[in-house]
Amino acid sequence: MTWKRVEPISSGTASPPLVADVQRHLTRREFAYYGGFQDPVTQIHECSHGINAKLRNSTRERDNWFYCLNNTAAGFSEPPCRKRDIASSTPREFREHRLYALYILGASDWEDTPLYIYDEWVCYSNGAMLRRSASEIEYALVFAFYALALLRVARTKQYTQLTDLSLFFIWNMARLEQVAEGQERLVSLLQEKANDQLDL
Repeated sequence: MTWKRVEPISSGTASPPLVADVQRHLTRREFAYYGGFQDPVTQIHECSHGINAKLRNSTRERDNWFYCLNNTAAGFSEPPCRKRDIASSTPREFREHRLYALYILGASDWEDTPLYIYDEWVCYSNGAMLRRSASEIEYALVFAFYALALLRVARTKQYTQLTDLSLFFIWNMARLEQVAEGQERLVSLLQEKANDQLDL
């Protein structure tokens, strides 16, 4: 897995500390744009998108980088597939969730960027770390099923970074499990699906 340190570019004075974490990686103008919300969970989520975009646009290859808080980011190239390719690999019960229509069938501008699913998953996960929003934690766990479906598709496409992305999946799931109080059913089902699929 490719990790890199993301150096802060400003002082973080926002509260709570996790909001200050993302604030430190944006200019004042960028933070006003991405973080202009009253809800700190939404601030963390949207600012994470902003940091991810800055990291992606700073590379010649436009590889995907996912900011994971604490000055760290993980990077991956795009799998050779389309975002919609994961639809048939998604468990049926999660095709009925509102996030499926919004992000898997929708968001057509990202069709050629299947790791958009991981971008959203990481942003929901970062917001979940605040432990203030049951819905943010639920959404992060639901997105994990979409992330797992992408791994299934990537395997059939001989994706060269499949092992690295699988390890990142395991890492992000481990941190989600630490904040998933009240979501035991989703966590158990996800563990079962992941154990059946991942072969590292």
